[in-house]
Amino acid sequence: MPAVRMFVAVEIPEWIRDEIREKLLRHIPEGSFKVVPRPNLHFTLLFIGWADDTKASEIKDRFVDIKFRQFEAELSGVGEFGGRVVWLGVRDGWKELTELAEKVSRTLGIPMDRPFSPHLTLCRGRGAEKEEARHLAEKLGKVGFSGKFSVKGCSLMSSVLTPHGPAYETVSEIIF
Repeated sequence: MPAVRMFVAVEIPEWIRDEIREKLLRHIPEGSFKVVPRPNLHFTLLFIGWADDTKASEIKDRFVDIKFRQFEAELSGVGEFGGRVVWLGVRDGWKELTELAEKVSRTLGIPMDRPFSPHLTLCRGRGAEKEEARHLAEKLGKVGFSGKFSVKGCSLMSSVLTPHGPAYETVSEIIF
């Protein structure tokens, strides 16, 4: 079996994905930005990267050892990273998502490549100027989106790159 790209995510409820699509994603101009498809909306806790069969099996074995508590998270606030990524932030549950990401990193023995910042990516710039991303983040922020949900677990995911963007598949799931 060839190597696979892997990451650990907190998936969000379908109804919140629907609301994000209806209230935010439809306002993102096509062309300058590539919108994250509705099924791919999630919080990445840890990007693992490429894993061969042996490494993927080890990760899967360690993944089931992750223990955490359920908590409430509220999505709110829109921002951007470096004019390239426009994201939806977290008001409540920020601390818990950060602690969970750190626990995932320690349990899997895979260091984070940068400090964790809980966010849900809405779109990525596709030739957009930095100012366009800032303007879009401000515009989406004025919509005033908010969505609260219970975080009851996390998922080990694989990502297959296709010409239409990545396709995600759940490899393993844990419930807290």
